Amino acid sequence: MLPTLTTPRLILRPRTKADLDDCLLMDRDPLVTQFIPGPWSEPDDHRAFVLHNMTQAYPEGLGYWSVVGQDAPQDFLGWILLVPYQAVGDEVEIGWRFRR
Repeated sequence: MLPTLTTPRLILRPRTKADLDDCLLMDRDPLVTQFIPGPWSEPDDHRAFVLHNMTQAYPEGLGYWSVVGQDAPQDFLGWILLVPYQAVGDEVEIGWRFRR
């Protein structure tokens, strides 16, 4: 299980299936995914892709965090990831995606 991290302005909490609709909505914004390949225009494939990433087992300390504001924790801002990089050795990929 990933830890919840806090900053003066943000809360980074482990991403759950409850975040699915927010993630899908964010990805439907063509400016958010403009330079990111993915099944964004195919609703069923898009949903399956995001669900797979949400439910995949990651090594200890790795996975996805949802980002929300300290002042409005119900408002999804985006996510941050630390995941194995294409299953190549011990390399880790860092990534993020945020609403506009």
